[in-house]
Amino acid sequence: MSETSSRAEDMAAISRVICLYSLAMDSRDWVLMDEVFTEDAEIAMGETRFHGRAAGVAAIRACIECCSLTHHMNSNLLVDFEAGGARALSNFRAWHKGVGERADEVFEAMGTYADRFVRTAQGWRIARRDEASPIVLGDMAFFAASGPTWERLLGRAGARPLL
Repeated sequence: MSETSSRAEDMAAISRVICLYSLAMDSRDWVLMDEVFTEDAEIAMGETRFHGRAAGVAAIRACIECCSLTHHMNSNLLVDFEAGGARALSNFRAWHKGVGERADEVFEAMGTYADRFVRTAQGWRIARRDEASPIVLGDMAFFAASGPTWERLLGRAGARPLL
């Protein structure tokens, strides 16, 4: 196999992992996150960092469960390969519809995922994700119900989801 072919296959595999992340959230298939993150992944949403896939996915899940529907889109994937892995930068647009008393509300975020990928025996996985959402349309209070989960995961009272 040529180096070009190998890189093309790696690019496709990395793109697939990024799309699996969005699919996992939109379909509420939390087991699918095992195909996205390494077990010891660092996952940061804004300034808040979670250590380990289990904690990061629990925080993500708490936010998604504040929603009746979600729709996540990914675009503009740039990948740089380096010794031991790859760095990827991609854009996202995330649409969320509320539940309960927030059923008529919509929250939307646009931003970037900066990922460090490693190749594992199971394929490419994200070892570190930094999510930045410089554009938000809606009130962050939309995710207030996720607060207790974030507090527990972070070991501190008053922790708030920061997208």
